[in-house]
Amino acid sequence: MRSYTTKQNLAWRYVRSEQKESYEDLRNEIESKGYIIVAAVIDGKYGLREVFLDVPVQICQFHQKMILRRYLTQNPRLKAAQELKTLTSELTRINESEFKKIFSKWENEWSVFLKEKTFHPDGSWSYT
Repeated sequence: MRSYTTKQNLAWRYVRSEQKESYEDLRNEIESKGYIIVAAVIDGKYGLREVFLDVPVQICQFHQKMILRRYLTQNPRLKAAQELKTLTSELTRINESEFKKIFSKWENEWSVFLKEKTFHPDGSWSYT
């Protein structure tokens, strides 16, 4: 774990796989040195948010982009997905309020499309 202000590692450990317990141990080690964690930037692994429930958490921009790429693909075919891919490519260049404004506009423009459902023979449904 790294300090945002000093740009120095406060604790470091090699782990084979990222587990919640590893982050709990690191957090305890840092706090035992007298540091106070005021926010956390994580890579999006499930369970990690639980370690930082008492502080603001965000997923790092790189991992946000990788998650979006996984869902949108490199070459989306649908116009809505193409526009969203273009918007998400701006994540590192614009601030939060500007992104929210542009995303809200995109969401409003595509709201009917985003609500389309497919009904299955077993009575269940999924978003189209």
